[in-house]
Formats: sequence, C-alpha cells, structure tokens
Amino acid sequence: MIKPILHLALMLPRIDQRDYFLYLFGMRYIVIIDNLTPSIVVYDYFYELLPKYKSSPIYIAFTGESRDINFKCHFALSFEEHHSRNIYLPLWILFIDWFDTKDHDLCKLTDIMLRQQIKKINKTLFCGFVAKNSVPVRNNFVLALSKYKTVTCPGIILHNYPHIGGRMGYAKEQFLRCCKFTVAFENCSKSGYITEKLLHAFQSRTIPIYWGSASVNKYFNHNAFINCHDYENWDDVLAEIIRLDNDDTAYLEKLNQPVFKNDIVPAQFWPSTVLTSIENLF
Repeated sequence: MIKPILHLALMLPRIDQRDYFLYLFGMRYIVIIDNLTPSIVVYDYFYELLPKYKSSPIYIAFTGESRDINFKCHFALSFEEHHSRNIYLPLWILFIDWFDTKDHDLCKLTDIMLRQQIKKINKTLFCGFVAKNSVPVRNNFVLALSKYKTVTCPGIILHNYPHIGGRMGYAKEQFLRCCKFTVAFENCSKSGYITEKLLHAFQSRTIPIYWGSASVNKYFNHNAFINCHDYENWDDVLAEIIRLDNDDTAYLEKLNQPVFKNDIVPAQFWPSTVLTSIENLF
C-alpha cells in the first residue's frame, strides 16, 4: 500500500522531540517537512506566537513540562490525563527508542523489559542525584537523606562530585549504574506529569526514589521503586530507604521487579496507538 503524503511543520526546540514525531508520522505517511504550506503543525507550547499559514493546518500543541495547555490549538499532547482535546503523552515516552534509531541517549525497550536478574549488589555509591533546576522540596529531601549517607550530586544543583560530561543521557546512565538509589523527583507535583527521570533510573538498574505524579502507579510497577506518594510523611520515606540499604535481600527483590505495571508498557503509549489517537482527532 502506497503511503499518503503528509506536509508537516515541527516547531520543537529539541532534536529528539522532532525525531520522535518524524518517525511517528512516518509509520503511515511519506513525511515532507514543509514550513510554508503544512497540513499539520506540531509545536512546543512555549511558543507564544504561531505563524499563520494559508494552508489552514491542524495545530497540535506539545509539552513535556508542567505548563497547562491553553487549548488555542486544535488539540494537544501533554501530561494532562483527562481532557477531551488532549492525548496523554508524558515526556518519558519520548525517551524510549521505539524506532530503533540506535541513539545512545534513548532507552532501549528491551533493556528495560528483558532485564537480567541481579543476584549480587555491586554498587560503589549509595545514592545519586542529577538535576539542573533548583526545586526546594527536592533539594531539601536530598539534604535530609545526606544526613544518613552521602548523596552524590554531579549536576549543578547541590554539586559535590565531578561533572559526568559526555552525552547527557548516556553519561547519566553510566553514573547512575554506580548508585544503589537515585533521587528521581520531578520539578513539581502534578498528576500525570512524569518525565524521563524515573525511566533513566530504571534503565540504570538503580532503585528510584520518586516524587511528582500521584498517578504514577497506574503505569509503573509500584513494587519496583520507592514512591513518596505512598507514604504518610518524609520520615517514613527515609526509613524505607534506610531499611532497604541495610537488607540486601529486600533491596535485590525490589531491584529485580518488573518496571511496568503488569510487566508491559501500557498499550496507550505504543506508537501505533498514539498515531491512531491523533488521526481520530483530525
């Protein structure tokens, strides 16, 4: 079957985001990048002013961040879980190498799904934390945990370790592999707002300490990580980390748990499903 032609404009600042949508639409269309007469415009919501086209395209807003969409677009792709004009597409989805691009900054799905069972703890660091934005709740938690043992911070926030350098995704993964735990806090707490932080920790075979979206257990296996939203207070979270740190059997049991709920990426996030959802809104 001959694919139809799609004239597409991508107003997205990141190459990996542009690549995701190119490959996504390329599953069923011959994609022509057209910034003059596009049929569809996918744009980052941070753009305040959008060009007007004579071709009257469909405008699709995308954001992986926690900003609310104003829906001046036809529809959106974002962290919003319940909106008739939004397709739920959290940022972590774009950090999986769905299309076998061999990009080392993306997570191979097979590495996450078909993980070898680890039988012996071979970590040189207690806990890692990498961030470029200062978030009080996140900073305060790292400082509180550091009273128990040092949290190693090679990023610009709470920096106490040499910069890891290199390509950020791959270099971050290699660093986190040395850590028993990873502080995987989002920039803020909003339902559905799940970025790459949790995924990077899982890929690196470290136990994530997560805070951000209270709905995270709908998609990820709650037995595989420490979800701060499941605890009454921060002291209880710290107590659980300390317990696991001092119980190798319990630590390994959690470390070897399947990443996703029911041990499968929810079908709504598969590229074919996402593309069908987009087409159904045309």
